[in-house]
Amino acid sequence: MMILASLLTAARLIVSVIRPKKFQWEDGWLLAGYAFFMTIAILYQIVAPTMFRLEALGKGEIELYPTVAEDGLFIQKIFFVVTSGLWFTLWCVKASLLALYKRLMTGVKTYIIMWWVVVGISFVVRDPA
Repeated sequence: MMILASLLTAARLIVSVIRPKKFQWEDGWLLAGYAFFMTIAILYQIVAPTMFRLEALGKGEIELYPTVAEDGLFIQKIFFVVTSGLWFTLWCVKASLLALYKRLMTGVKTYIIMWWVVVGISFVVRDPA
């Protein structure tokens, strides 16, 4: 997914640069979402060996080792950041799409009113988790 996200983001930025237009809000939100996504993906790559080691310990495949407590704390710290990063990624992508739709609906008052309704619903209705 890291490669796919990188290719799509690069394609979007290349199209942005090739076409004679300036950097738009949706481009900025898209780049922010990409940065958060890549942070999450890299952190999962970093924490994977520790997770597998603790899983093997839980299954009894390896013996108790001296740094097990530090490994547990390390995983907690990484997952705290990953959980926040996931929400930031989702909100940035949502903001990017909303900014794109706003630009596409310029000049049509009814659609702009509906856009504001969607923005309001998006920020009021959230996942309770």
